[in-house]
Order: sequence, then C-alpha cells, then structure tokens
Amino acid sequence: MSVCAAKSLNKTDLRRMERRSRFLSTALKAFTADKRIFIIELLADQDLSVTEICDATGVSQPNVSQQLAVLKKQGLVKSRREGRIIRYRLNRPKLQDLYAQIGQSFGVLPPAALPAVPAAADSSAALAG
Repeated sequence: MSVCAAKSLNKTDLRRMERRSRFLSTALKAFTADKRIFIIELLADQDLSVTEICDATGVSQPNVSQQLAVLKKQGLVKSRREGRIIRYRLNRPKLQDLYAQIGQSFGVLPPAALPAVPAAADSSAALAG
C-alpha cells in the first residue's frame, strides 16, 4: 500500500486493519511448528486425549501438552473432561477447511481432502464475510 493510499484511509479503518493484522499474525503463529500442525490434522477427524496424541505422534506427553496449550491459547482447540481423561477437539470447524485448503494449495493434500460445501452455504458465507 502506498503512502498516498494509506492517507486516504481514516484512522478508524487503519486501527481496525492493525487489530486484524495482529490477530491474524498471532493466530498463524500456531501453524509454525510441525508438531502443532500434526496435532491439528489428528484432531480434524476425531477428539483425542493427550495419551492418544502421544501414541499417534511419538511425541512425549510434556511436549504434546505444551503444543496443546499453544493451540488452546490461540482458541484453535477446546477440551472437555470425561472422568479422569481430558479430550481435545478443534474449536472451529472452519479451521478444518482452512487446513485442507492450505494443504491442497501446497500439494500435500489431494483435492478430495477438501470438505464439500453446499452451494447455498458457500454463497451465504461469502455475503457474511
């Protein structure tokens, strides 16, 4: 954006853009560790406990717990207690779509991995966003 273009925006718009940029930057940091991305991929299909994630990833329990804490802090996963076990799941269904789209864009996931979106839901989401 040129300096001239930035001057044409009012201060409220600039502050809003800055807040969005900060939020997105913080949220995207959750995707900067391969183990966190692996955990997101595991949670895309099912709710899992820390032990189940450790078994699937081969990562130690303290490390998995640390990665889940980062994802939880970013609001990307939720947890619920089932007796003595805490199960984790993705917080945002759209996160699954985003992950699939990123994976497809970089050629690591096939197009079939993208969830089907009904045309009506797709157009209403575009209008809302």
